[in-house]
Amino acid sequence: TWLLLGFVAVLGTEIIGFSVRNLDGDPRRAVFLTRLGFTLWGVQGLIMAGTFPFFFVFWIWTSVGLHLLLTFYRDRPRAALTAREKFAISRIGDAALLGAGYLLWRNGGIVSFASLQSVHLGSGVLLAVTVLLVVGCLTKSAQVPFHSWLPQTLDTLPVPKAHGHAAPSSAPV
Repeated sequence: TWLLLGFVAVLGTEIIGFSVRNLDGDPRRAVFLTRLGFTLWGVQGLIMAGTFPFFFVFWIWTSVGLHLLLTFYRDRPRAALTAREKFAISRIGDAALLGAGYLLWRNGGIVSFASLQSVHLGSGVLLAVTVLLVVGCLTKSAQVPFHSWLPQTLDTLPVPKAHGHAAPSSAPV
């Protein structure tokens, strides 16, 4: 947990630095950085969650944060389309994770991740939980076949001005 938190902190710091430079001159830079901080905070909560309910809360939190980042330039039709596609895929992952959590709670009273090792589930329940968790993870990490929105995120990026400053644009990239 601490190693992963450190990695996210270093990576987050780099992303924030890049964003500060890339959005220099953009009047909404503070809005973007707030959304980015919100998202990074959610990722850190996701890593630290020791119980399924808290994990699910931060799972949703990171989805909301990513959606807010993807819709930063709302005036771009392709960016809006990408955000809608990501939103739909995320709901598949949310439903899968919620289903896995329900099965764990219903069949073993499992709420804490630490208690997973001490509970014996039937093979059918274990298979269903495993499949649901894999689907949830595939959607959250944009893996095949849930990755279709990821290449399209380039349409959500700012178009640099001639002076090297980023500016919002409604022209497609």
